[in-house]
Amino acid sequence: MGQMIDSIFSVVIGGIIVLLLHGVMANLRSFAINQTMNTTTQTNMVAISDIVENDFRKAGYGTAKSPSDSGVVYARADSLVLRGDFDNNGTLDVIRYYITKVKPSSNVNPRTRMLYRVFNGVTQPINLGMTSLQFTFYDGAGVQLLASPSVSRSSQIRSIRLVATIESTRPSEITRHDTTYAYGKWEEVVRPRNLR
Repeated sequence: MGQMIDSIFSVVIGGIIVLLLHGVMANLRSFAINQTMNTTTQTNMVAISDIVENDFRKAGYGTAKSPSDSGVVYARADSLVLRGDFDNNGTLDVIRYYITKVKPSSNVNPRTRMLYRVFNGVTQPINLGMTSLQFTFYDGAGVQLLASPSVSRSSQIRSIRLVATIESTRPSEITRHDTTYAYGKWEEVVRPRNLR
């Protein structure tokens, strides 16, 4: 009888230990997935910010003095066209940034949008989980220029504030119906030297 009770207790204790190990493994899996999604989202944000910052800092490079030839051609809260010698080859280039209203078909996240960079007429889609993109424009005194629908005199722009949010393109998928997405926000004021 004593051996039977020992066997029953051993099975119960073994079952509890197996359940505890299963819980620990599930928590480790959840943590690893969340960490991977966060890292991927942050990496995507850095990639986008590097591209955009590089272009913004070169805005107006190689143009004549403003206001006759500004580095900002067109400025709206959701779209921006810049002019300058971005590839340093002696000819003026035109770059346009804008975000679509439609979710890319390859993304599961319904809030993500495609960011487009149009360089000299060649469209370069950037599908890294952008969910919003907004520009604000300031003159030399730091006064905000209204963009409704666009800045009327883009030659007055001396600095550009950019606010972008990025989310993972797929949920963490810890459970079947999970809608948890990694999130990041990037906010910066760029003052291109060549916007005079």
